[in-house]
Amino acid sequence: MNFSKIINELNSASLFELFRLSSAIRDQLEDPKRLRLIKDFLKTGQTISYFDASDNRLVNATVVELKRTKALVKNITDRKLWNIAYYLINIGNIDTNINSSQKNGTNVRVGDKVCFKDKKGNELFGEIIKLN
Repeated sequence: MNFSKIINELNSASLFELFRLSSAIRDQLEDPKRLRLIKDFLKTGQTISYFDASDNRLVNATVVELKRTKALVKNITDRKLWNIAYYLINIGNIDTNINSSQKNGTNVRVGDKVCFKDKKGNELFGEIIKLN
């Protein structure tokens, strides 16, 4: 699926159309048959990656426990436990990059190295630590 193409198409949708689409997508995300397929694929101790929308990136984790609608996972980097929805798990190793024609920051992820110019024209270098 070409996420970038879909995002570019959605740029012309009304807010009501976007809401209606989000409602239909939510129904699909909560479909018990789809959830069962993911849950059947997972095993305790398995290493997985899941999408963290707040950081706009994939996170590597280990499955600790499989629950009815969520999985308890341990983040490999910070060792913290998280209950995540099954639909966040990237079963098919799908490319999560979205390149929109609009400059809205969707390509920036936590951990990315960046360079920009301040108001005085000085080049500044840094690393993204948080997304607003």
